[in-house]
Amino acid sequence: MDALDEVPKDDRISLTKKINRFLSNYPCQVICTSRIVGYAGNFIDGGKEVEIVPFDDEKTADYIKTWFNHAADQRLVATLSIYSPQQEVVSAHLFHCL
Repeated sequence: MDALDEVPKDDRISLTKKINRFLSNYPCQVICTSRIVGYAGNFIDGGKEVEIVPFDDEKTADYIKTWFNHAADQRLVATLSIYSPQQEVVSAHLFHCL
C-alpha cells in the first residue's frame, strides 16, 4: 500500500483499523509506504519500520550492472552518467520489483 501519508489525518485511524482487521483475517505480508513528512507511527500492529535511503553513484552503477548484466550494461551506465537520471531509473525499477 503506497502513500499512506496522503490519507487525510481524520481517516488514518479508521484506515489503520481496517488494515489490521484485514491482516488478522488474512495473514500475509504487507508493505505500507509513506514519506517521512506526514508520517506518524506504524500503520500495522507489530509492523517493522525501515527507511530506504538513496544509492550513491557507485551503488547505483553496481545495481545497474547486476540487474542488467548484458553486453550493453557498460553503455547504459555511461549514458546514464551523462544524463544523471540514475536514481530515478533505480527507484522506478525497485518499485516495480516490489
